[in-house]
Amino acid sequence: MKLILEQDKCIGCGACTNICPKHFKMRGIKSELIGGKKTKDGFEKEIGEVDKDVKDAVNSCPAMCILVK
Repeated sequence: MKLILEQDKCIGCGACTNICPKHFKMRGIKSELIGGKKTKDGFEKEIGEVDKDVKDAVNSCPAMCILVK
């Protein structure tokens, strides 16, 4: 599975970093995907299973900028 953070849409609320700190951290006023490859819109990285923390981070993001594909 691929975890995607569309950082250009991020509003910097920090929900993802509080729920899933193994994948997300704050850098300045926006969230960043730890170990993610930089893309034109943000970051992406391959992850194994989609665990509860990842699902909760996706569902808690008010900007809907976290995707799993």
